[in-house]
Amino acid sequence: MPDAEGAEDDVIPALSVKIEPEVPPTGHLTLSYATTAAHRRAHWLATARGFSRYLWGAEVYPGANVFGRYLAYGQVEILAAGNPINLADSGFAEAGWDWNCWPGTTAIHLPLERLRDKVNNVDRFSGFEEMLISDEPFAGGSNLGGRDGLFAMKLHEHGKYDGSHRARKSVFFFDDHLVLLGSGITNNDERHDTRTTLFQQRLRSPAAPIRVDDQPALGAFPAQLVRPAAAGASLVDTIGNAYYLLADSALRVTKSTQSSRSQNDKRDTSGDFVLAWLDHGAAPRDAGYAYAILVQPTDERREDFGAALRQPATAPFAILRRDNAAHIVRDRDTGIL
Repeated sequence: MPDAEGAEDDVIPALSVKIEPEVPPTGHLTLSYATTAAHRRAHWLATARGFSRYLWGAEVYPGANVFGRYLAYGQVEILAAGNPINLADSGFAEAGWDWNCWPGTTAIHLPLERLRDKVNNVDRFSGFEEMLISDEPFAGGSNLGGRDGLFAMKLHEHGKYDGSHRARKSVFFFDDHLVLLGSGITNNDERHDTRTTLFQQRLRSPAAPIRVDDQPALGAFPAQLVRPAAAGASLVDTIGNAYYLLADSALRVTKSTQSSRSQNDKRDTSGDFVLAWLDHGAAPRDAGYAYAILVQPTDERREDFGAALRQPATAPFAILRRDNAAHIVRDRDTGIL
């Protein structure tokens, strides 16, 4: 553009310098004021999230996030697919999503009309939303050496819905694998099952097989798998993460067209999903679970990891305690206890 005297501004010449992309970050981040842990390796990110006496679990408004009650019940989200990496390619899709089943969470599986929020306006000045907290102060994470870490919480649902629902949950982040432990899972709901969700992912093709114990399984659609005692079982999800069950819990896997509602509760939705969970049954008493996730392994790494798990002398990690007093894990390669 001409200046006040009519002269042309200087034109910046094109740069001939070749700009290289930054090396992807690797490390572990504890976000204390978000009750969140974030674990990054190259091109994938795994996060764990909870809530406590000091930080609410979800923000729910009339017409927004009305089924979001379980968002922070220990959700473990893995972003690892797409170019660039994104939520949709990593398995999430609102249409047909079962709002009861956020991966990693332990929750009572309710009909949508029971899960829907019940926002009450306290007074004309306090706003019109729901941001429920717990009476438990213990929730958060710890950074171990900058590269690894852990997350843990004492889950207690707010009495507005079901104050009998409790669990103690932890996630240990060791390089490319996560160890997830649960104990003390208890509630009084005799009508609905309590679930710990392994994963819920949109199916790009209904015929896509889900690998179980390294065998292509559940190739049909719809399909389901039921294992009453599943210790030793392994699964591979739609984006290549491997799950290893370490304690006897009832495993359920379904491939189906799921019916749901939009997050603002304005329309019916549906979509094709694979859903895998550990079923603790109705009104559980001191139930628990233990499983590991190997994130984005090569086929060789997945096979070696599974074989090592079957031999205590070579296992990648050891679970030393899993009860209401403590969750303790020792990792072989990192030496972290």
